[in-house]
Amino acid sequence: MAELWTQREDTGPSPSGVEGALAYDTDRNVAVLLAPSSVKNPPGETWEWDGNSWVQVDDMGPTTPAALAFLSDRHSCLAITGSIQTWERKDSSWTQVADTGPTNAEVIVYDQSRSRCVTVEAGTGHTWEWDGSAWTKVADSGPSARGKYGLAYDSKGKVSVLFGGHTSAPELLNDTWTWDGKRWKQAADIGPSKRMFAAMTYDDSKARTLLFGGWDGTTTFGDTWQWDGKLWRQLSDMGPPPRLGPALCYDSNRQRAVLFGGDTVVDTWEFFDQP
Repeated sequence: MAELWTQREDTGPSPSGVEGALAYDTDRNVAVLLAPSSVKNPPGETWEWDGNSWVQVDDMGPTTPAALAFLSDRHSCLAITGSIQTWERKDSSWTQVADTGPTNAEVIVYDQSRSRCVTVEAGTGHTWEWDGSAWTKVADSGPSARGKYGLAYDSKGKVSVLFGGHTSAPELLNDTWTWDGKRWKQAADIGPSKRMFAAMTYDDSKARTLLFGGWDGTTTFGDTWQWDGKLWRQLSDMGPPPRLGPALCYDSNRQRAVLFGGDTVVDTWEFFDQP
């Protein structure tokens, strides 16, 4: 069998731009998309992908660019917006649960081994964690201050994996770091080329972090890579057209990565083993 990208849909939510957020709800086996507010997207839209079609399930929720994660222990989605509002979606409705925390959380992941959400504050490099009731800054050293980086949680290694992004200079980066809840460790400085706006997710069926796409200021990428905890390896350069800022998650029920949109694109792709 070969791993291939397959386009599943070319309609659905309005273009996600580079600020749409996607997480996989393991309770209900759906990918949840929090679409950003824009001219084409009314504020607060929440959509779900069940493997066949997109369905809008809410139009009342976070209304500014947000990061999103599914908290398996709490059976809920957590979002934090650019205006420092933290929201939780439980029992099919969003509720604001905090108004303090990191000022610029572009990506969050859920560390189920410690029941903590993790983010690296863009522009400062400070690491913050959510314990279910409040955000706490837990580290101010590690990866250099950056934005538009990729982040995923490796459930086998029990670490959050960070890749690339750009500094305020700006300087593009392609370093890889891991966070175990106590300290950051630089794991690699080779792999995918320097880029920002790449999408990352963790494939628990094959114990690897997947990375797709991104942009280096000139070139937009359409390549797919895996990180096995030690080394990066390119898997494909064919599939979705090159793009920056797509939304990506892993459907553990059907064992495939799900990618939606990016830039101004409205399409849905899946990456999985095919005969």
